[in-house]
Amino acid sequence: MKILVKISGSISAYKMCDVVSKLVQKNHDVRVCASNNALKFVGAATWEGLTKHKVFTDDFEPGMRMRHIDLNKWADIVVLSPATAKTLNSISDGVGDSVLTTLFLARDENKPYIIFPSMNPKMWSKESVQKSVQSLNTKKGVYLQIPKQGSMACGDYGVGRLWEPYDILKFILQFESKAKTALITLGGTTESIDGVRNISNFSTGTTGKSIIQTLSNKFNITALTSVGIEPILEAKNQITFSSSEDLENVMLEEVSKNDYDLIVHSAAVSDFVPDKVRNKKISSDESTVTLTFKKRDKILNKIKEASKSKTVKIVSFKLTHNEDDATINEKIKKQFSESDSDLIIQNSLNESRGHVHEFNAWEKNKEVPVYTGTSKSDLNKLFESIEDILKC
Repeated sequence: MKILVKISGSISAYKMCDVVSKLVQKNHDVRVCASNNALKFVGAATWEGLTKHKVFTDDFEPGMRMRHIDLNKWADIVVLSPATAKTLNSISDGVGDSVLTTLFLARDENKPYIIFPSMNPKMWSKESVQKSVQSLNTKKGVYLQIPKQGSMACGDYGVGRLWEPYDILKFILQFESKAKTALITLGGTTESIDGVRNISNFSTGTTGKSIIQTLSNKFNITALTSVGIEPILEAKNQITFSSSEDLENVMLEEVSKNDYDLIVHSAAVSDFVPDKVRNKKISSDESTVTLTFKKRDKILNKIKEASKSKTVKIVSFKLTHNEDDATINEKIKKQFSESDSDLIIQNSLNESRGHVHEFNAWEKNKEVPVYTGTSKSDLNKLFESIEDILKC
């Protein structure tokens, strides 16, 4: 996206350095327009270093007299953050006495204009500011976000704190236009034993996060993540699960309601679950405890049939350990047959350590792997070309 970031004179302007940096890292074209007061908090050199573009500050700079028109035509989206009380009141009243305010007057109402206010709580509560907020919320294309409650630089506490960089980024990126959608599962399931104890596996979701980062340039991502995995910036939606039953319910509901172009099932799901969950804590006085487990149906084998889109492409994983090639090949064929996967990525536990991550990617009806790799970087390269491989 082409993103115009407008900075007004608030000490919280420093938070936008991280936002701008992350947007540039994600290959968005970012330009910064700052008021003279804003540059007293974060200088022009910083913004130019982050964006590799000149900072726009003055309507009357030679050769820049029409930039308030040109910048609005150029941008796909405009972000005013932080927005001070003075700036909010000025743009609400139609005042055009600075580059920030004239850019608002000359904006294209069909393009998103996002506002993140930042000010002292006493300012935020003033009638004039609240009238401006109400007025701006009625204007086409404007998305004004209520500031957070918290501590201020001046020592006061209340509503007026600028959103944190991660949350600002998340909100901006939802306007990114992508034609395709993908559902990614990651992390490990957790099965209860007695209400206070559980069993799980060693999955951290690292591979799934890496896949999401790679695919997010071309796909709108919905991530199904195990409890404990931190919010993933690149995911448009993130839904958590705990047990394998939780994951199955969420997964089948998602694929039955939404048309996904691609599903990547990388979560580590329990093959066996406790046969009976005890309704009270197992006493520590017991000298031995016997647990019995039952095999559960594979979620993977239910996805294609439940999917709203019958042309959805499914990528699944097969983890092996200390098995010979013949056994691995048989397991791959069985998984293709039962799950209707379009691509299976096989990796061996004894060949994955640190940065080493050896894997083979098998395509349906192919006798040999279509792609092999030895690292997470190689796996990312595979997913960079997944559209061409699977024609999705």
